[in-house]
Amino acid sequence: MREESPVQYALPILRSYRDAQRMVSVPVAGRSMWPLIRPGDHVDIRLVHPEEPSRGDILAFWNDGSLVVHRLVRKSRTSGALRVCQRGDNQHGWSWVDADRVVGTVDAIHRGDRILRMRAIPWRWLNPMLALMSLVWAGALASASRCRRALSS
Repeated sequence: MREESPVQYALPILRSYRDAQRMVSVPVAGRSMWPLIRPGDHVDIRLVHPEEPSRGDILAFWNDGSLVVHRLVRKSRTSGALRVCQRGDNQHGWSWVDADRVVGTVDAIHRGDRILRMRAIPWRWLNPMLALMSLVWAGALASASRCRRALSS
């Protein structure tokens, strides 16, 4: 008998919230987006259709039954299927995620009495630049790794 995942029950509820233009607030446990988002912060997630997010937006998506919050680095459409490349600001690598696993984008970060609104200036400008810097940094690390392998052989 196949074990049922809580995600299969949560997705229809979240989609109905999205269609009603609602937001959800969730606590953050991990450090993958540190220092921008820290353990103990709460994030407001604006529920969106998978095509809506832009480069630099902070995505909320399902991964192995957990809700993950990472930055959208780029999008790609392959054989008609939309995929998004995501990366945690505090991580070295990135990965591609099927867009149908995207739940929404982070609209605000709550830390104590402070609220960082991602649609306000300066974040509206900084987030796309951070995504671009992620691509450049990842490319530099890959090049350095290739050079190191070439020199050692």
